[in-house]
Amino acid sequence: MSAADNAAAEKKQQDQLKARKQAEQQAQKRAEEARRAAEARQAQEAANRAAEHERAAQAREQEAARARAEAAAHVQQAPTWQSALRSDLEVCNRQNFVQKVVCTEQAIWKHCPGHWGQIPECRENRRTP
Repeated sequence: MSAADNAAAEKKQQDQLKARKQAEQQAQKRAEEARRAAEARQAQEAANRAAEHERAAQAREQEAARARAEAAAHVQQAPTWQSALRSDLEVCNRQNFVQKVVCTEQAIWKHCPGHWGQIPECRENRRTP
């Protein structure tokens, strides 16, 4: 073999070695890109799961708020002492004269103590029997 043949063979080996290294580098690069893509998919899936959990939590909170609002709407507000007094006095007005007088006095003495002078039905001068 001549020196030129040896040089050509060595050049061929170097070219083959260089081509293998490039192929290995490209394979490593593709593997790294595939790993990154897989990580990105996993991160996206985790984000999607978190978003779904958040939506579910919001839906549960909205349902709870709706239930609370419904419950509040169904709860009857306790009548104030004034409305209770006026309601009792309306009942008294439907009775005969004597019963009306007794009923009215009972209603006033039931609801007015502590509220004398605040409304016409609880006049100050009725405070002492």
